[in-house]
Order: sequence, then C-alpha cells, then structure tokens
Amino acid sequence: DKVVDAGAAIAYAKTKDDVPEVLKTQGEQLNASLLVVATKNCGASVNYTCDQVVQTSFVPVLVVRGFGDSFQPAARMMAVVDDTVPSLCAFRFAMRLATMKMKVIPLVFGGKESREMKMVKEIMASTNKSCMMEPPKSVARDLTVPLAEQICNYIDEMDCDILVLGCKNPGQLGSIETQLMYTAPCHVLVYKNPWQLQGSSGPNGAMRRSRSISSGSGSMLKPRSLST
Repeated sequence: DKVVDAGAAIAYAKTKDDVPEVLKTQGEQLNASLLVVATKNCGASVNYTCDQVVQTSFVPVLVVRGFGDSFQPAARMMAVVDDTVPSLCAFRFAMRLATMKMKVIPLVFGGKESREMKMVKEIMASTNKSCMMEPPKSVARDLTVPLAEQICNYIDEMDCDILVLGCKNPGQLGSIETQLMYTAPCHVLVYKNPWQLQGSSGPNGAMRRSRSISSGSGSMLKPRSLST
C-alpha cells in the first residue's frame, strides 16, 4: 500500500521522563489516530517509555518489538475477544486498520454458541472489511495457566505477527495488557477508545481520521519462541 500525506515532525524532550508527554502532545497536535512506539525490552512489565505512552495516550498504540526481519505486508493480526466492550471495539478497529493483504484472526474466549461468538460474527458481517478474515477461533480459559501465557501460546500456534488487545482500564494498563506488551512473541496493538477516558471525547472532541505518528524503529516479524 502507498503511504499518503507523509511528513515529519520534530519534537524535543529534555529528559527521558518527558518523552511520553511529548509524544502524547505531538499526537494530539497532528490529529493522529494511532501512535507507534518501539521497545527493545523483553520480559519486563512496567515503567518503560512505551508503557507510559500507552497509559496516557488518547488513541490506540502499536508497540513494535525490537526483533525480526523487515516489514511483512501480509501480517496476521490476532484480536483477543472476551465478554468486554473494549475487546469488541479492538476487534472492529483491527478489521478497519488491516490492509487487503493482511489477515485478521478473532480469538474468542467463549463457546461456539456463546454471546461473545455471536457478537464477533455480527461485527464481521456488518463491518466493511478491507482485509482477509479467518473464521473465529473459540477457546476456553485454562485456569491452570496464566492468561498472558495462554494467549502467547495461541500466538505461536496461529503464527501471528500482531496481537490486538482492548484496554479495559483507560488511563492505566491492566496486568494482562502490560505483561503482553513485553512478553508476547509478536508486536502488540493496545486499543484505547478516547470516549472511555474519564468520560472525555478525546482532546479534539471527535473521531480522528486515519493518520499515525511513529517513534523509534522496528520490524513486523516475530521470533519463533516466546521471550522470557
């Protein structure tokens, strides 16, 4: 796909601690609908720059892990769906974000006839898709395994390049989202709905058009084993 309306903005941060606020401010000024940040940290859980960016951002954030080869245009995006509204919103966002060469795979924590599965199928039928879709995969929660580890196992099993999660606690990250940002064997997109943030409609009061602002560099392929 061709990049349109491309440009560069230069911003300065006095210290490393100022970077999250600078990125957030630049994103608002540029009317971005997606922030892209890179991290080289693996196995950690909190207090890195990208973690703070995700916590404070008004828009979805794609965390690009520092491994792999060059960008893969036919990336496979796995959207995790449970019984929460943010997860369904994240799934719909993934469908709209993916290009025609990408493939979206819904991972539904619920039975084949569950309410979650029915809602996923309704979204698939009602959303204008520019990407390829795989049939929803129904899975059960394995209480003997940590949820983050179970999701990572499915990422490897389904050969996914990008994990899509809904943020259930706007303004702060839940433990699962935070763990997966640094331990998932792929890149992680954390969806945040601006209307959820303290009842706000976002800094501009309206849905943004599709633009993105990136910081750092990374790739779109993952290693073949889970980082520890």
